[in-house]
Formats: sequence, structure tokens, C-alpha cells
Amino acid sequence: MDFASGQAFNKYSLLTLKARLKQLTVSVKLVRTAGLMESAIKTVVEVYLKSSKGKENLGPNDFQKLVKNQLHNIMSDTDSSAAIKEMRQGLDDNHDGKVSFQEYMTLVGYLANTLSEQRTQEKTAEKPEVVELRQQIRRAHRPLTLHRATPIRHTPHHFNILPLPLPENKSRPSLSHSA
Repeated sequence: MDFASGQAFNKYSLLTLKARLKQLTVSVKLVRTAGLMESAIKTVVEVYLKSSKGKENLGPNDFQKLVKNQLHNIMSDTDSSAAIKEMRQGLDDNHDGKVSFQEYMTLVGYLANTLSEQRTQEKTAEKPEVVELRQQIRRAHRPLTLHRATPIRHTPHHFNILPLPLPENKSRPSLSHSA
């Protein structure tokens, strides 16, 4: 099962998902304390499986019940059948009139992202002094940038220079200062 590749889920993959969920349940019981994220993922899968009644997809009525019962606290218009129908149609990538697990996960991802953005905006709106402090820290601790090095200009005194060969009848000048 590859959620990212966009492959459609079939009955075998749904059965595999159910078997894996049972394995997770057993491992959670063994550990006795599941992590917060693990519990959240398990809940997301369980809600889908319960709402789909073990089927591969959520039908229109099942999807409407799921939205009304599970998402009424974080979404508006959950009492509006027309709004839920429009949302279902927007999620239905393959236009089969049903919501697959992958399409359901698109909704979950959208809701999680929206909640995250709202919480971030609430925090920054409540505490402007914290925002100012963060900006000051960022300005003071900017990452070091590498500047382009100035090329070294090689002048003759940086190297041992060998004298050029002279024509045959010429003599080399003397380095000694004789008077």
C-alpha cells in the first residue's frame, strides 16, 4: 500500500489494512502506552472502517453520517446535506460517487493543515511580544553566508622566479653592487 503514489485501494489492500490495524492493536496493548500520534492514526483508520461498514468505500449516506457525527466540532455546515454532498464530490477524484480511503485521507490532511494554520495564527495574534523577540533573534543569529573570496593576485615576489634564458652574447646582470 502506497498512500503517496495515488494507487487505488482494492479489497486485498483493505484487508491488509484491517490486519495491520489488528497488529497495531496488539502492539499497543503490549506497550500499554501508545504515543499520541499512533493513537490519532489508529483512530483515523478506525473511524473510516466503522463508517464504511467494512466496505472498500464510503457511500454518500455513510460519508454524510461520518461528517455530521465526527467533524461537527471543527467544520461548519455539517447539518447541510448540500454542503456535505459538494464536499464529497470535491474529494471524489475518480468520480465514482463514493469516498475511498485515500480520498478520505485527503480530507483528513486538509483539516489537519487548516487547524495547524489556525493555531499558529492564534498564537502569534495573542503574543506580539513573542513574535518580536523571535524576529530579533533571527536578525541577530542570521546564518553565516560564504562570501566569494577575493582572488589572490600573484605578483612575482610570491614565487621563485627562474631567469629567462638570455641570447648567447649577452651576460646576466650582476646582483652584487660593486662600485
